[in-house]
Amino acid sequence: MREPLFFFDISSLLLHLRNANHFTGIQRVLINLAVSVSKKVGGEKVYLGYYDRSSGRYQVVSIADVGSDIVFSATSLAAAFGVGGKRSRTIRPLSRYRTRAAKYYFHRTKLDIAAFLGNQKAFRKFSVTVREWKKIRSTQNAAVKRKKIERIYFDNIVQPGDNLIILDSSWDVEDTKDVFSAAKSLGVVVSVMIHDLIPLVTPELVPQKAPIIFHDWLVGSGEYTSKYLTNSNKSKIDLDHFLKCYNVKIPTAAVPLAQEGLGGLGIFPISPEKIKSEAFPKLSEMIDIDQHIRAAASHPYVLFVGTLEARKNVWRIALAWEKLLETYGPTIPRLVLVGRTGWSNESFDNFVLGTSSLKGWIQQIKSPSDEELDFLYRNCEFGILVSLYEGWGLPVGEALSYGKTSVVANTTSLPEVGGDLVEYCDPTSVDSIFKACANLIFDIERRAILEQKIVNTKLRSWDDVADELLEAVKA
Repeated sequence: MREPLFFFDISSLLLHLRNANHFTGIQRVLINLAVSVSKKVGGEKVYLGYYDRSSGRYQVVSIADVGSDIVFSATSLAAAFGVGGKRSRTIRPLSRYRTRAAKYYFHRTKLDIAAFLGNQKAFRKFSVTVREWKKIRSTQNAAVKRKKIERIYFDNIVQPGDNLIILDSSWDVEDTKDVFSAAKSLGVVVSVMIHDLIPLVTPELVPQKAPIIFHDWLVGSGEYTSKYLTNSNKSKIDLDHFLKCYNVKIPTAAVPLAQEGLGGLGIFPISPEKIKSEAFPKLSEMIDIDQHIRAAASHPYVLFVGTLEARKNVWRIALAWEKLLETYGPTIPRLVLVGRTGWSNESFDNFVLGTSSLKGWIQQIKSPSDEELDFLYRNCEFGILVSLYEGWGLPVGEALSYGKTSVVANTTSLPEVGGDLVEYCDPTSVDSIFKACANLIFDIERRAILEQKIVNTKLRSWDDVADELLEAVKA
């Protein structure tokens, strides 16, 4: 009998990529763990699986066949599976046009023609050479050509003892439930990760129908789940309470996530060869970054990363920033909020509108590329995440990987991520958030001590998480 195979479900991820060109936090978890597990057990034993609507069957592809370079790139992965979304306009020299399709395709075509004719003058405003443009385009086209990967029907290769691992939001794809149930009946170990129970524990912080949708999905998931995984010990406590209330006898295991940055996601800065990076490091670093994001770095800033929603507590952060400005004047850093607009956030929206973004001291960046987010992490003073509830708290760990401390809520799972490397506060108190931020802004020695402690600490990597994931699913 052959060794067990590992199947990672990406059905929900592919639905997301039909209309987006980036990964969400949960999807970054999925991608990083699938690749890390493949390195440990062998790429030929790891598959990506998804429900194919055209055939009405569940298909899988070998991660070795796809290649980790494609898997780490949202646009390349979408192209490989033929689900490229309407906003997959990500050639970096044209990033300023990624939300304006007509201009994007006009300039792309214009530069393709100029490259063919060897017209270097046309490329000056985009800070690339003809040679670099051809390299970028050939890399992009190579990703599209990788569409011809071998697709296999799941039920043709799966055997008892194999592992089906569901790390994404599987309730988004109703058709997968029968596939998962059939796999469990066959003897496949079906492991489902629960990232949080926010809709049940704090229903006031999520959209109106989310609690009942999540509740019904979680109850029904017991039909096909062999083992539940959670991304933190706090989430495991919440899940165990839920399962006990419904008398569900399915084992659970906590697999805390990583404290690692975005480097694994194929971020390779492209700097024009004519620039001597050792002489002009700032120019080399910023040349491919959107001008509005470069402008954020023109003044010291504190970085928030996440959906702008009530649960993320951005209203209280804004009020704390208002108090900082009133108390200390223009000596404070700017607050840069990175993330799309969410729900139940009227208090913050009204604040921003009524104060003109706190007279410019609050800046919002909605959809940065991974390279731009990497840039923002590297150049911030420190991070801030004072959510009212988190399942894990990826931005805290990501900031740590860049050597940056953060102001962090002292509740739910966040202390598991921050440990003794961050400044804690009470997320329900504007005064507490204000004091924690003031400590890191003005007590330089205090921040330096935390940053040195980060340097001396071995942070959790995705390889560490993969080891624990394998141990949990094999147990």
